[in-house]
Amino acid sequence: MRCKLLGCAAIVALLLASGCSVVPDLTKLRERAEQGEVKAQNSLGLRYYHGTWVRADKAAAATWFRKAAEQGYLKAQFNLGLCYYKGEGVVADVIEAYKWFYLAGLAGDEPASAEYLKLAKVMTAEQVAEAQLRAKQCFQTKAPVQSAKS
Repeated sequence: MRCKLLGCAAIVALLLASGCSVVPDLTKLRERAEQGEVKAQNSLGLRYYHGTWVRADKAAAATWFRKAAEQGYLKAQFNLGLCYYKGEGVVADVIEAYKWFYLAGLAGDEPASAEYLKLAKVMTAEQVAEAQLRAKQCFQTKAPVQSAKS
């Protein structure tokens, strides 16, 4: 493992010495996200969530996931559901978590389906009904922009 790490360090050193940047320019990604491109919004959310090339910021991650999720992007719906489930970047809320998992699950995202079914086991019938109502209201205005396989 140490050899692999030293190899990576040597590659980074060579890139820096040759004038190459090892940190990606996030300007273009941010521009695409701000223009409403759902894949860019979700990608930027993931970078903030994991702290990849930016300082980790769960609230910023949830904001970007929401922008894409509200446009029907399944991966972002799943990611936003996780934020609500874990209370990361947003106040923990099982109804909102269920709603986002449910929306992605209805469009064919199998991991999302598994998550909302798991949540339903610990929620009251009233909570499930409220989550499904919120999902229905959201679904009436937004169609998924991708299939679960894309």
